[in-house]
Amino acid sequence: MTTPSQRTHRLEVHDADEVDAPTRQQIQAYAAKCGMQLATEDIDEIGAQVTEFLGFMSFEELGKLAAPPTPADTSNRDPGRRPSAEDDPNNSIIRFCHVPATGTGLLDGVLIGVKDSLAVAGVPLTGGHKAQDTVPTEDATVVERILAAGATIVAKTNLNMASSEFGSTKNPLDPRFSAGASSGGSAAAVAAGLVDMALGSDSGGSIRDPAARCGIVGLKPTHGLVPGYGSTYTSDPSMGCIGPMTKTMADNARLLQVLAGPELRERHGAHGEPSEVGLLSAADQGIDGLRIGVITESVEPAGCTPAALKAFDQAHQTLTSLGAVVEQVSVPLWCESARIWSTCYIASIATMASSFGQGYHAPGLVNIESLSAAAHTYFRGSLQYSFLGLALPFVYEHLRETRLGIPFGHAQNLRLELCHQVDDALRETDLLISPTLPTDPTELPSPTPGMESRKRWWPTSAINHGHEMINTTPANLTGHPALTMPSFPGSRDLPTGLHIIGRKFDEYSIYRLGFAYEHAIAAKAIT
Repeated sequence: MTTPSQRTHRLEVHDADEVDAPTRQQIQAYAAKCGMQLATEDIDEIGAQVTEFLGFMSFEELGKLAAPPTPADTSNRDPGRRPSAEDDPNNSIIRFCHVPATGTGLLDGVLIGVKDSLAVAGVPLTGGHKAQDTVPTEDATVVERILAAGATIVAKTNLNMASSEFGSTKNPLDPRFSAGASSGGSAAAVAAGLVDMALGSDSGGSIRDPAARCGIVGLKPTHGLVPGYGSTYTSDPSMGCIGPMTKTMADNARLLQVLAGPELRERHGAHGEPSEVGLLSAADQGIDGLRIGVITESVEPAGCTPAALKAFDQAHQTLTSLGAVVEQVSVPLWCESARIWSTCYIASIATMASSFGQGYHAPGLVNIESLSAAAHTYFRGSLQYSFLGLALPFVYEHLRETRLGIPFGHAQNLRLELCHQVDDALRETDLLISPTLPTDPTELPSPTPGMESRKRWWPTSAINHGHEMINTTPANLTGHPALTMPSFPGSRDLPTGLHIIGRKFDEYSIYRLGFAYEHAIAAKAIT
């Protein structure tokens, strides 16, 4: 555990003096870390060369040239407080705050919750860690955009499950059950009416899993459509993105319209343009003649429970009754996606850790404040992994040691093949569908677990967690857009989710189906 004085230390580039020359002991230690064996007579020569390079690079001069991020005006922002149990009985909020709109637009008057992995200037950013005390001076791009469109930020939401030291979030529909994956705080806050809309992030299903569990709409956009600048990345950004979480399709389309669009500061992924046609106009299109593919591997082969299968069959029948052409399609690697994803994820965590949360070889702007905070966390020995995540760096090192890292390369190749298979399926159809979750609701231990009890709870459920992710991880691997929306009741009368996958940058067609299905199930009075 770090002391307050350690936590507040930050090494800023513009404060850096010239770097001291390395000692012989340091050169030896660096060689060992890199897997090199240096002859004794080479140590001094290598040290001299390192010193020469450091002199040429002249960090003092670079520090003078470095352009820091433009700080946001926080004079009218209230960083707020931790909620009481009465304010937030489901533990969905880390901090209530008040950040007023900076403009007017599609989100006038909307109250929004922001997952506490996204920077809001002037408001503490925890990333789910109680010991972290970073206060950003710059807003994430998505935060800038929602404020400019008329929204007010009123909460930073909890990173649910094993991701947060603030404890697990309960499902507002039935507090005996979990609100789901790491954007569960955002889902629960929307479902409970504490906010009108929320921002989440999704690197393996973390928007769609809790949205399905809490009976709301959650979208993982096409990779690159919504910029991630200002997000605290723990894994490779090519698998994750920021997305809208709302009660209705109209709200979801409205929020995405605000979030989408290129950002020069963004360092990861292709930059996509928002739909030229307003997404809300998809509500008027209907789905007569739309070709919809049921992914055969996402149903029985994915281990769907009887309740999930029944609800999905009802959804299938409803879509047919609306005039859609529903047919079976195959994505052979679909059921292997959670294994492929897990292997890629483990490697990406190591990459992001070694680069202090920035990744490598990407253009765009590096937020020095964020890098400094992450470097302090990683390099000074105060890294706070969730207990489940604590084992992952050791898995990575063990596979490097015993298999020379080859499984990571193999998983990446399978990722590409999965992308080809999904593209092939979408050439035969307009959209793909699956159950969002194959499993029944996850019951929380009693009492709701804190950090110590989660150490006992999570290792026994890690395999089950991988099973839950079978239908959500493919879109994270391939970059396709995927949305979950409330569907027919499943086990314990909690809602199931209909999962809709579209072609890249064709969120419009997803909303077209979503609006029609939402109207149909509202008419059946099952929402």
